Amino acid sequence: FTKPGPHVAMARILRQDDIPGDNVAHRIIKVTGKLPVLIVNGNPDGLDAKMLKLALTPQEGADQKHLVLPTVVPVAKVVQQGDFALYRVVVLVDAPRLPESVTRSLEKFVTEGGGLMVAPGRGAIPKFYNKWTDSKRRNFMPAKLIDRQIRPDKPSRAAMNTFTHAALTIAGDTAYSDMDKAAISAWWKMS
Repeated sequence: FTKPGPHVAMARILRQDDIPGDNVAHRIIKVTGKLPVLIVNGNPDGLDAKMLKLALTPQEGADQKHLVLPTVVPVAKVVQQGDFALYRVVVLVDAPRLPESVTRSLEKFVTEGGGLMVAPGRGAIPKFYNKWTDSKRRNFMPAKLIDRQIRPDKPSRAAMNTFTHAALTIAGDTAYSDMDKAAISAWWKMS
């Protein structure tokens, strides 16, 4: 698609059969020009959020042909956000905890099709994330944070042979990525 907005997509089966009326399907799809992402920065030095923003938009200025439009706000100001409808994805970067008004807004956002990514860092409070439930009292997070592992003397490396999903193939291809060289010295153990 050459421009954002609604577009009609059509699929046609070229083989003739007994019911020609079901050989064509039309759908209206919304093409996004830029993906608006809200990065909620829970780290006072802001380095983690800055690194994520840099990864999403590696060359500021110039022609700005990035597909992602990141906005970084400190966790203290996310309360003023109200609703998250302006964004397609919200990323919580090392956010220790959030007020209930924000968690309820995020639940609504996700229920209505928005994306939520949680990147817990050294400031994350496991008790908050592990007790986060939705309005029906179900666990909102897909896993529980157990404890943070820190091993600078014995870093882990990505198992490159596990990058088989279509979304990860480029990251797993050493011709395009240096993921195999990444030394991971801190991570969260989850269950």
